[in-house]
Amino acid sequence: MNSYLTYANDPVLWLLSLPLVAIVGALAISYSTKVKKVSPLVNLTPEDQKKAFRTGAISAIGPALGVFVVMLGLISKIGGPLAWQRLSVIGAAHTELTAAEMAAQAMGTTLDSPDYNLVNYANACWVMALNGCGWLLVVSLLTDKLDSISFKLTKGDTKITSIISISGMCGAMGFLAVSNAITSNENMVAAVVAGISMILLNKLGEKVPALMEFNLGFALIIGMIAGSIFRSLIGRFHMTDKLNIDQEYDAQYTQPVIKLGRILNLLGVLFSFLPALYISIRYSAFPGMANILKGWALIAAIFGSYYIIEPISYFPVLGLPGTFMGFISGNLGNMRVPCSALAQAAVKVEPGTKKAELVSTLGIAGSIITNLIVTVLAAVAGSYIISVLPDSVLAAFDFIAPSIFGSMYAMFAIKDLKSGIFALVLTVIMIKAGLPTFVIVPSAVFATIFFGIKTRKKEEK
Repeated sequence: MNSYLTYANDPVLWLLSLPLVAIVGALAISYSTKVKKVSPLVNLTPEDQKKAFRTGAISAIGPALGVFVVMLGLISKIGGPLAWQRLSVIGAAHTELTAAEMAAQAMGTTLDSPDYNLVNYANACWVMALNGCGWLLVVSLLTDKLDSISFKLTKGDTKITSIISISGMCGAMGFLAVSNAITSNENMVAAVVAGISMILLNKLGEKVPALMEFNLGFALIIGMIAGSIFRSLIGRFHMTDKLNIDQEYDAQYTQPVIKLGRILNLLGVLFSFLPALYISIRYSAFPGMANILKGWALIAAIFGSYYIIEPISYFPVLGLPGTFMGFISGNLGNMRVPCSALAQAAVKVEPGTKKAELVSTLGIAGSIITNLIVTVLAAVAGSYIISVLPDSVLAAFDFIAPSIFGSMYAMFAIKDLKSGIFALVLTVIMIKAGLPTFVIVPSAVFATIFFGIKTRKKEEK
């Protein structure tokens, strides 16, 4: 085990990770309780309430198992406590791994380097917390204003947010995939195989939608195995009544939801930094504000626009309570949105109504409880599983970074092939030119966004 992982699995870190995870569960339970209080206003029966919650909880099992698989890989890089905290709230594996990688590069190393040490890990703790807080702060302060913000930013053109999202991620993941792949032949194999696997799995998922939730986990495992096999074979190279109801609904539900969601999300911001503070103080491993801010600047160049774009994009689907719950618990696209939709379908409510909002809240709350149970099991059992795995299997975890970045790049590139190719070529040129990371990352992201927007305008002419 790498020496820094001994400290990363410090028992105290489990305790310090708990408050943030507890907030996620508390928000889900509190919102579910509020739904029960106002349900008579919209004729939502207790039976339908149970059905909505149960549908959300059961529907989340498949995606949560995918989280379990990916979490094992994350534990091997950042330890059990932090992996549990980050995947129970806000983050997805690729987001957190990217933040950790950017924190490492800000200090002149990489996550896979044999020289990666405790101070580098402490910087990763700070950068991951700062990155996650971007979403929490936007959701805490702006959720009830997202409709008007969305219109002002897009000027009615909702497609622009999709272009920015896909193009930006092509640029970011293109850089991360290439920068990891070129470090060795086996990393190259892992990244390429994972990318190809993601493309094939997406094609298969179009025919068997139930498999979509497991694509990243499968692609990650396939890439890791391919890298490990290659290394072992080749060797290492490099109205009035309605008005009264509306007023009562607003007073009993909407306003309390806003108040509670805002308070708990802001508490989440504070609790996010507990592991970073502990590692820095307890082990005298503070990386310095310059390194922390440099790491955050690199990750913000990738995900900064998403702090605003994602809440705006998901708000019409999730609604007010769903947005507060969804962004602090994470896994929006693969878990919260589908569970919300399935709960509404199970209860047969009309989308866009207050009744649908309550049903959606229960469906999302159910999915959160399921996810929390699975991540607890993954964190506890995962650390044990990794500790007893034979060296030949553990060797595959060396390829988690190139595998996950390769598969994530492929996932976004197939949505916009031109932007994907542009990002890859641009990244290779900049890396070969010897440009520093703080130049390559924002250049790759924003140049690809600009390219994506220009390409779309040409196609519309």
